[in-house]
Amino acid sequence: MVPLIVKNDLKTEINIFWYYINNTKDLYHKKLIFNYFIDLKNLLEQVNDEKEAKNIIKNYIVSFRQKYSCKIQKIEKLIEEQVIAIGNTIVNELASLMNYKFNDNHEGYIIVPVIIPFSPFKGNTFFYSVINQLKLEDLKKLDLLIVLAHEISHFLLFEKLKEPFFADESIMTENELYFLKEILAVVLIRSNDLAQWLKTDKYEGNTLLRFLNIEDNGHIESISNYFNTFYRDYSKKELNFDVFLIDMIKKIKSISIVLDEKRRIWNQYGAERKKYANQMLEYQQPIKIE
Repeated sequence: MVPLIVKNDLKTEINIFWYYINNTKDLYHKKLIFNYFIDLKNLLEQVNDEKEAKNIIKNYIVSFRQKYSCKIQKIEKLIEEQVIAIGNTIVNELASLMNYKFNDNHEGYIIVPVIIPFSPFKGNTFFYSVINQLKLEDLKKLDLLIVLAHEISHFLLFEKLKEPFFADESIMTENELYFLKEILAVVLIRSNDLAQWLKTDKYEGNTLLRFLNIEDNGHIESISNYFNTFYRDYSKKELNFDVFLIDMIKKIKSISIVLDEKRRIWNQYGAERKKYANQMLEYQQPIKIE
């Protein structure tokens, strides 16, 4: 059994906020944070000192958590219950799908509930955003297990790419790896057993994928559907997952230049899609598979 640990970590939560607010290469997530927390943006605009800014973030997080403490506590309790009940079942199914075997001494994974409006990861830890869950009247609709499957698929992919079989193809640009992990997460979560458990047969994954399209032989479909069909064709032929992954990497590399441009557009305008409708139309233009 792979250890799955749920814990709060205020210091790390502060650092995650600070990182995305100050990452000039990732404007999308910075804008997303300030779209949710306009008052935090106003507070930070008044200071230039890092120590003071982090203190403002700390006080903001603590104050926000106190304001919604009752519901956040219920969410965090439900997170622990779901992880204990089915967490390892999901992890093991992902490992099986990805032809991956855990070592007996595997360190496991840490789940940290956070209020930041997306669920990033670092090392063996992923940060589960509870912000949208606060709006739920029925907490049974909590999407923790879907996010768990999504993030664990990233961790397993990184481990897979260290295997000798992938030596020639594992050298990728940052952007190629980004799209690989995000699309692969969708493909795996839509797979039969996981889709039945999680009710995710139409799962769309990361928001930026929902507006990306592929054109192949005159047929246009979403990038997620395109690679999902690609995966199902391999599954029907009972081909090894490793072979599929190699060919998926090659396909991602073949459209790498276009994906770079798509990511640039998304980073600049994705958090304000209604405001920048023309740029989003450009973003949605199909990527041609040659």
